[in-house]
Amino acid sequence: MWLYLISGAVLLVAAGLLAYPLVFQQVERYGTDGRHSTPFSERDALLQAMSELELEFQGGKVAEADYRTHKARYEREYVALGKAKPGGE
Repeated sequence: MWLYLISGAVLLVAAGLLAYPLVFQQVERYGTDGRHSTPFSERDALLQAMSELELEFQGGKVAEADYRTHKARYEREYVALGKAKPGGE
């Protein structure tokens, strides 16, 4: 009888020790703080968006009017980012 009580107590303590970090510790949030953002990353994102837009247009997923509108906007933003850079292109 005592053996069962001691075994049960040991199992409860072991389960508590294993569950403690999952229940009581704070989860650390990961994310960017903006220090690594550069004009180049924004320009790269615009180039990627233009490439995807072109593929969608070629695949028939985007109407020509929408394609022209978005393409013009992306190009304006791309040029503006180049001019905002010191010694712009």
